[in-house]
Amino acid sequence: MIQNRIGKILKSLNTNLYEREEAINLTLLAALAGESIFLLGKPGVAKSLIARRLKEVFKDGEAFEYLMHRFSTPDEIFGPIAISKLKDNDTYERKTKHYLPQADVVFLDEIWKAGPSIQNTLLTVINEKIYRNGHQVLNIQLKALIAASNELPAKNEGLGALWDRFIVRLMVNPIQNQSAFESYLSDDFKDRTFNIPETLKITNQEYEQWQEAINEIKLSQPVIDCIHTIRHYIEEYNKAEEIKLYISDRRWKKIVRLLKTAAFCNNRQEVTIVDGFLISHTIWDHDNQIPYVNQMVQKAITVNTYPDIEELQTLEEEITNFETYINKVTQIEEEVSYQKPILVDRDGELYYKLEENFELENYGDYFNHLKEEDFNKLNTSTYDEVSLFYFQKSFSGYSREYESYRIKRASETSVWIKDRYGDKTEMPFICEEAIKKELLFKQPNQETLKLLDKKATYIIKALVKHQKNVQKLQQSYKLQFENHVFINGNMDIMIQNGLNQTLQAITGYHSKVLKLKTVYESPAVV
Repeated sequence: MIQNRIGKILKSLNTNLYEREEAINLTLLAALAGESIFLLGKPGVAKSLIARRLKEVFKDGEAFEYLMHRFSTPDEIFGPIAISKLKDNDTYERKTKHYLPQADVVFLDEIWKAGPSIQNTLLTVINEKIYRNGHQVLNIQLKALIAASNELPAKNEGLGALWDRFIVRLMVNPIQNQSAFESYLSDDFKDRTFNIPETLKITNQEYEQWQEAINEIKLSQPVIDCIHTIRHYIEEYNKAEEIKLYISDRRWKKIVRLLKTAAFCNNRQEVTIVDGFLISHTIWDHDNQIPYVNQMVQKAITVNTYPDIEELQTLEEEITNFETYINKVTQIEEEVSYQKPILVDRDGELYYKLEENFELENYGDYFNHLKEEDFNKLNTSTYDEVSLFYFQKSFSGYSREYESYRIKRASETSVWIKDRYGDKTEMPFICEEAIKKELLFKQPNQETLKLLDKKATYIIKALVKHQKNVQKLQQSYKLQFENHVFINGNMDIMIQNGLNQTLQAITGYHSKVLKLKTVYESPAVV
């Protein structure tokens, strides 16, 4: 099994290294995908060692390693000019043996110090896997170009195209764990000759066969939806941030190939959402974007974990339509009369009239009045200090007198009032008859009941099916994480959270349908 073999190769590559598992994993993945990787880190964090070890993965593999400087020439990278051919045949060709065009694995340190002539040649080498040597066009066997630097490419120096070619990007930090650091210090580095068992090494023939097989790997719908979601997040990010994120269409295509390679190496015929976590290593442009990119990818994965989410959303719409139909066949809208308190206007303020006076003498406008706004503030549990008013008509309007009482709401048409002795009296408002529309309930006929039961049964069965599918996915994704050769299983919680949210939604839909059943199954009211 390829998964088992890749796992053993990674174990060998990580032998006697400390906290370099992620860098090793991603470097091998990039090589198997035929893509390039950029390692960002200070000197002395084993960037070049990783490249040297990767060469051993490929049977009879050739490696080329070079430390760039601002005076580097194409001769030092692609080979010296063949003087004899230039002299005898007037042909401008390079001797490429033992140089980059003949290598399986290439490590270029301080990559951004390369001059324009080297950079331009590298663009074709990385992207098209060809090298133009004089009149010849060589199909090179390059499997991975590993570039490294302790800085990112400078702006406005024409490095954007080369930077875009590095599909995988990773920060390599010094050893963080104290125990691992102590072990590293104690290691005497004796007997450190590194080798991979011959039975694990990948031949060129195998590598080519794997490339064809990787092309046949399918993308699952959740992964496609996840990529759409990430692109949307990037658009929102770019609206708010000065330093933008840009992922070209070509880059997305290569990212997908990286995911297909991960699926292939894990013995799957389809890229699943589990592989999607690798995207976080492919879309940042500046190291201060890494935390946001990680959050963005994790969030996109969480909301796109369920492949049948569109079917579930359609079912949600059916439940809404089901509720609408139940309301239609069980509810009657009728006009009913009721007593509505009369509001009177006194100099621009609205008052309710009480039917009887309370301790106030009957003169002027012979009624106690309660302000509408005061009544609206009252509740049925506590008494509040509120004023009652009475009015006398005057030439310019109304003159008013008032006294304060302890009052609380009794109903929509009356209040409780305490007098000075603490005695309580319920005082109704003067009301008038009004008409309002009310919903009355009825039980549907037997034929309609059968139709409703049939629909409810269908929805509940569909929800149960989705529930079982989600539970199966939880187990499947859990196993994929446990056995994934490139991804840490700790990320499993993101997917499980997404699936748990889907389960909660299904449970909510189920409860709603059961409640709707009680609506049309209850005895008729009218």
